[in-house]
Amino acid sequence: MTTGVNIVASNRNLTPYQLIHLLKLRQNGLNGLLVADGVGVGKTISAGYVIEFVLEVMGEHCIICCPPVLEEKWIQELQSRFGRTAYSVKAEENFALMLEEMGSKEVIPPRAYVLPYSTISQRNLSQIASVGCIVLDEIHHARNKETQLYSKLLELSRKSTYKLGLSATPIHNSLDDLISIFSILFPIVEIKVWEYVLREIWAKKSVQILHPFITKFDKQELGIHFTKRNIHQIEIDLPASFHRLVESSIEKKGVSKGTMLSAFEKSIFYRLSTSSPRAFFNSLGRNIPEDYRDHKIEILHDLILGQPSCRWVIFTEFTETAELIKDTLIDRSPHIISGDSSFAERYLAIDDFRKNPEGVLIMMPVGCEGLDLQICSKLVNYDLHWNPMVIEQRIGRIDRIGQAKKSIDVYNFVITGSIDHHMLSIMNEKLGIVSDTFAGIDPIINKEESMAKNAEDIFLDSVNLSKFNLLNEIAASLPKLDYDLQNLLTPELCDTEKWPRKIENWDGPKGLIKSIEAHKILSQVRQNSFEIYNILGDYS
Repeated sequence: MTTGVNIVASNRNLTPYQLIHLLKLRQNGLNGLLVADGVGVGKTISAGYVIEFVLEVMGEHCIICCPPVLEEKWIQELQSRFGRTAYSVKAEENFALMLEEMGSKEVIPPRAYVLPYSTISQRNLSQIASVGCIVLDEIHHARNKETQLYSKLLELSRKSTYKLGLSATPIHNSLDDLISIFSILFPIVEIKVWEYVLREIWAKKSVQILHPFITKFDKQELGIHFTKRNIHQIEIDLPASFHRLVESSIEKKGVSKGTMLSAFEKSIFYRLSTSSPRAFFNSLGRNIPEDYRDHKIEILHDLILGQPSCRWVIFTEFTETAELIKDTLIDRSPHIISGDSSFAERYLAIDDFRKNPEGVLIMMPVGCEGLDLQICSKLVNYDLHWNPMVIEQRIGRIDRIGQAKKSIDVYNFVITGSIDHHMLSIMNEKLGIVSDTFAGIDPIINKEESMAKNAEDIFLDSVNLSKFNLLNEIAASLPKLDYDLQNLLTPELCDTEKWPRKIENWDGPKGLIKSIEAHKILSQVRQNSFEIYNILGDYS
């Protein structure tokens, strides 16, 4: 049982839209749901309502699977927002205890278990007979059907009554990502069937029929979050002598290797050179020329120290650059969070950051997901990522519910004429990513240059441009029924202490929801799901 209404009232805003995920999950007939709500909308709380229903009403266990860096966050969030104790089963002995509790003939109170993705691949899931619900946080990690993680989550999904997948960015490259995710969340048919079905839906432009199985709430549409993004592009001109030095160094690297470097290998060295001379020359096993002046790090230094009494989050892709930034900003006591950071190091870094009004967090790629840093309103993309979904994940660390500032500032550092600058041009021209993340970028790269040609080839190989905006297409195609439904629900419905404890008391006009109009929408969700049933039947 939860510990009381006070926790609900003080730590969780009673916002009805976060209850819709549970309602759709119970109505769509396939017992699965992809929660693709925008970054910072509150997917964890939405999942919390599902977990509470499974534990308190169904009386069954729940397993939450997540990236390792989010394990402790889930435990803390469920405790603070729902008064719910969740148990880590990362350690082998704790996993064994979970299996023992699940298989016990004695009456054991249903529990919520947290199992990191890094551990699930090492565990034997065959002893789990059934589970009430699985929550798969950042489910896009399993989008590659060839991985062991995909196979393990699919195995676990087939044992679960309800399946909930969370990701603000489920589609990173192509429709194949969505196909893999759907095959996990809806294992009623094999992945090949979902491939046929989803491709047919896209070909016929019938995306709206997926509405019963997806939510895509947006902060602006909900009218609950109006933080403005101020995007600043800081273009940095490096000396022509440095560009020549980079070119000659890369050429010599190929000669010493005995073969020409591939376009991909060259792109890595070019990215290192735009990140920092320290990272570039270190990768070549060379020292930085004594007379070289790093204009980029100087500009960062002046930007940060020129705005006192501000917290900053800085993203970089390379370890050497992270160390350089830390050394440069040493007066602000910065912390680095990377994939090598232990939980204790991560916890202390974030705790210091929150306590220090002038704190600086330097984030490596692992910092893009799950962290709630809305106490900060200034972010620097010191190194840009070529995938706009990753950039959105970064910005979502500070642009989320709970951000007290009316506006946030995002600074994109770009070396003029560099490979990253060219990537921005491609994204701006071909992907239309301008309004939120890359506002005001003017493509000025000479595309006749060989380096730019190689870079574009690599980018086009790694990103299927014709399908890159699939998530936006989904959002645009889905009917607005979810928004209509949330307007018919009252905040009191989110008070889990007042929920009926018997499942038969949940449905119908005398159940949890009294609104006749709300019941009509939920009935429509049920009816709409039959269309997918029929299509699946045709291919099965």
